Amino acid sequence: MTSSPSFLLSTLRDYSIMTTPLNPSNQPGTPDPDFGDQGTLTLHTLINDPEFVAVHLFKGIAGDSQGGTIFSAQMFRDDRYVYALGRMDERGELDMTFADRGLTFGNFVAKHSSAGGKLAVSQGGKIYMLGWSERADGWADLVVACFDHNGKPDPAFGQNGRVIIPTPPDLELHTDLSSIHVQPDNKLLISPSYTSLSVSKPAIGVLLRLMPDGSSDTGFSNNGRWEFTLPDHPKSATAIGACLSQGENIIIAGHVQFGAQKDDAVVARLSHDGQIDSSFGDRSLPGFHVVEAPGYATRFNALIERSDGSLVGAGGANMSGEQQTAGLLVALTPNGTPHQLFNNRKPLITRIDDTVDIVWVTALAMTENKFVVASGGRQSTSIYLASFLPDGQPDRNFNGKGYTDLDSESRDDPVVVTSGLGGRVVISANVLGLSPEGVGLARRFYG
Repeated sequence: MTSSPSFLLSTLRDYSIMTTPLNPSNQPGTPDPDFGDQGTLTLHTLINDPEFVAVHLFKGIAGDSQGGTIFSAQMFRDDRYVYALGRMDERGELDMTFADRGLTFGNFVAKHSSAGGKLAVSQGGKIYMLGWSERADGWADLVVACFDHNGKPDPAFGQNGRVIIPTPPDLELHTDLSSIHVQPDNKLLISPSYTSLSVSKPAIGVLLRLMPDGSSDTGFSNNGRWEFTLPDHPKSATAIGACLSQGENIIIAGHVQFGAQKDDAVVARLSHDGQIDSSFGDRSLPGFHVVEAPGYATRFNALIERSDGSLVGAGGANMSGEQQTAGLLVALTPNGTPHQLFNNRKPLITRIDDTVDIVWVTALAMTENKFVVASGGRQSTSIYLASFLPDGQPDRNFNGKGYTDLDSESRDDPVVVTSGLGGRVVISANVLGLSPEGVGLARRFYG
């Protein structure tokens, strides 16, 4: 393998097609015809209810143990936005055994607009949904809602099954970029995404931990709240793109802004009580791994743990002077050092071709330490689904060339991938269409 940190997928396009002929029956990376209409469905068609007008946007998806797919949404009904939570069966049809004829919807606060967001499902089957609720002043607060496995609100969680997290002054909430994770002990990790409305006060990434009943975990950091700051750079803007559990520890991935135009992707490990774990990462900065990609501004949007315990961060990279943004992939050992079997221990800069922006916004661990990533959303309008081998090489068996072009342009965040029936990959996005807000689209591919 070359020692260069860059690997251009476009150089494999013709060669891969010739050496890996497509098997139309179940070729990885090709549409599953048993899902929806030849592998594709829209949220509007799935719901098929004239009471919901104009807006049908996917905001989260998650696989369940029966081979179905749980989804959250933002829709419009009775003159306001509403959240929706439903489940598709293995054929991509609305599961009428879930909630009230397949769908539960409403507002978190009466007569105030709201929407769903990212999803997480506990080992016991509880469904946790992020969302937002409009305030009287027109701004929005983050909401965490809990439902049982059949879509009924959990009265033991928060107030009537939901917890509202007020947005701090001078900050604007971005629910679609916020994330949620259920730990093995059923505590919840929440990373709200904010931008600062004040030039003098940059936004700081925060990680919140809630108890299983929705109350703040006072045993975690500072009363349930950990702020993402680096030693010697306490005033730098930071953001958390993703988090996950590693045993009792917590791994976060995001970026820190060291200068006006320079972001650096970062992974860090916290102990169970929210303290930086100095045994993780770089010797020069214990507890953290800062991606070294000279000349590039880098960010992480997604983080996964593979079956061997190694970590893969996915995001974007932009070189000063270049118009196009490239995808960023980094593999680390469980202790936060560069993985020697992945791209010669270097960050992997990926492109489809030199004319298309690619930012990986979501990732999914597959069998045999493979993984898939997807681009799209507001960070890169082109939607691609790509598969990689454990060493970072494109998986040429995936659609014959390592990636699939969904041939759709993103209109809005988020793009999400999850596991489906029999190791298949389900992806949701909101694409350009007749509605100005976009059209909620879901597709399932062989994995």
